[in-house]
Amino acid sequence: SYKYARRQWSLADNGFLKYSWLGEFDRAMLDMVERNGVMRCGYAYNQLMDVGAKTMVYSHGKVLFVVNWHPSLSIPDYMVPVPDAGRYRIILSTDDERFGGQGRNDMTLVHFSFPLTDKDGITKHYIKIYNICRTATVYKKLPEEV
Repeated sequence: SYKYARRQWSLADNGFLKYSWLGEFDRAMLDMVERNGVMRCGYAYNQLMDVGAKTMVYSHGKVLFVVNWHPSLSIPDYMVPVPDAGRYRIILSTDDERFGGQGRNDMTLVHFSFPLTDKDGITKHYIKIYNICRTATVYKKLPEEV
């Protein structure tokens, strides 16, 4: 029936339901997308598809998205390729307590990139992160220091 098929925005206003966390995340994600011009940056670029760890990494404009779909595997010191050398910081995490997460990411940590050269002589830059199961994390490259 129409009564149950329509969107019930009032559910997000009820503090006893988890929909309030979803509404807060929706606002934060839209704000992050707007502040970083994600929708104005063209295409997203695949950085890594790790089937074993069920992790997807892609960059879009100035930001780097890391999504771990694994139901139970959290990986410390997980190496993530980055598009540019530099320092990266988390700007949004689904594991943040304000979204109902467990707050396992330290939002103040700065991740420094490091180069690695593969067997073909191609050098790429990486950062090490805590890749938490069932989360999505957004990183942004910090401006260069003078």
